Amino acid sequence: MLKSHHKNLLALCFLFAVEGVNADVKTSLTWAKADKAAISKLATLAVKSDDMYEIVNSNWTVRTYYGRVFAAEASLFMEEFSGQIIMALLEKPVFKVKEKPILTIFDTASKYYENSDAPENSRGLCAYRYKSTPQGNSEWEINLYTYFEKNAGKEPEYSECHLPIILHEGTHAVIAKMFGEIVLPIWLNEGIACYYESMQIKGGNKLSGAKTAILDVRARQERTSRSFRPEIIKDYLIKWPGAKVSLEYLASLSSEERWNPDSMGEKTGFNYALAESFIDFLMSSQEGRMVLRKIISQVSSGTDYAVIAASIKTLDPKWKAYLANIWKVRIK
Repeated sequence: MLKSHHKNLLALCFLFAVEGVNADVKTSLTWAKADKAAISKLATLAVKSDDMYEIVNSNWTVRTYYGRVFAAEASLFMEEFSGQIIMALLEKPVFKVKEKPILTIFDTASKYYENSDAPENSRGLCAYRYKSTPQGNSEWEINLYTYFEKNAGKEPEYSECHLPIILHEGTHAVIAKMFGEIVLPIWLNEGIACYYESMQIKGGNKLSGAKTAILDVRARQERTSRSFRPEIIKDYLIKWPGAKVSLEYLASLSSEERWNPDSMGEKTGFNYALAESFIDFLMSSQEGRMVLRKIISQVSSGTDYAVIAASIKTLDPKWKAYLANIWKVRIK
């Protein structure tokens, strides 16, 4: 969920089970051989302070109460994951926010709630706010919080974290770094976050090709057969009144009030499902990815939103054909 942000207010994006993320479902993660060497190298860079290990990488600062290797795995994961989003959404990697997002993984739920101001029952939160600098200026600080409580008597492994939550909230953090004060329509921001949340995770030490990419971007059919989310999405789209299952309706969800009219209830769940299905459609082809980049470019350049909404509406027939072919959802 995304709240509008102002200079003196904290903006929160938080994930609840009602959004379709089952906290008991774990996304698998296996590291390639080359990754293990990179992890070993990163582990030597971990600095311990106040019982936490910190690694500063190219795109992220990672902090965790667990050991050096755990911090190194988290660092590599976030680095490659964010690289995938950047390549998908931006033609050129230009960022509005200078500071790196900070991922903090607490070792208890109580520490998570105490230090993050997270709402009750959440498992992850992305928060961004202005902070004062020693020079008297103000700049954005982007924080991603989550927690992982290890099993008694077992060494903690990053692969056992609730990765879908880290992926969802991490997407919000990367988008915030990309665009800063430029607020994407909430359906676009949440749709992209939900899309990356349920991607298949793979090990891989490079981002130059599909075979080595940490995020599996193979045929979308594999996603529909693998993920628990498509079943939730299909259920929402099938049972909802047909008049609302349209891109015209999706484009109208540009404000928090319209996006979340029932405090994360059934109506909001439908909006999440609708947004994710559209992003899934766009990401399924080169043509669609170019359209997504164009939409993002138009938003960031200040194009009249009515123009953007009208162009999205024209994609309705192709999107519905995609739903019928891939998701087996037929909408009149």
